[in-house]
Amino acid sequence: MQANYLKEMLTNISGANSLAIINQKQQADAIQYSVEKILETQPLIFISMTMSADEVFLRNEKKENLFVIDVFSRESTFSNGIIPNVIYVSNPANLTSIQIAVDKALKKFPDAIILFDSLGVLSVYSNEKLFQKFIYLFNNKMNLNNKSVLFFAVKGTMDSEILSTVKQFCDNTYDFSELYISSVELA
Repeated sequence: MQANYLKEMLTNISGANSLAIINQKQQADAIQYSVEKILETQPLIFISMTMSADEVFLRNEKKENLFVIDVFSRESTFSNGIIPNVIYVSNPANLTSIQIAVDKALKKFPDAIILFDSLGVLSVYSNEKLFQKFIYLFNNKMNLNNKSVLFFAVKGTMDSEILSTVKQFCDNTYDFSELYISSVELA
């Protein structure tokens, strides 16, 4: 895994809302690296918009401290409660359902770090003002409760005005999108 560039960000995540801007080639490694590093020391609530809960659990050994809010697979919400540590949100446009799912997950893991794997995907399903309001209210609520949140956004997948607004609502912004990946990928 080549996402060592995230070490500083993960070291400074405690009690902060952070935004990591990455490029498409970095996405899978950056998210997997972050999940593994966070799970070494703390529980994680993973809001997944790019892979199913099953895939998230298959990729990680420390499943007992992992809670997945699956917005990707569009499973029926009737499955909620059947599989431990998974909540399905069948409509990504329903931002209120995502907030409610996070609140439920926080009851199980009150000290968890919250990770959104793709704000760009989430922003596609919502109108601009509603999405910005959601991020603002979500960040304020998490700040008031001294929670740590990590948002990932792939550069070029979000409207620049929305991304600018999200940056304003976050305590820390890290732009890794221009980093050199590896000589193998350049060949």
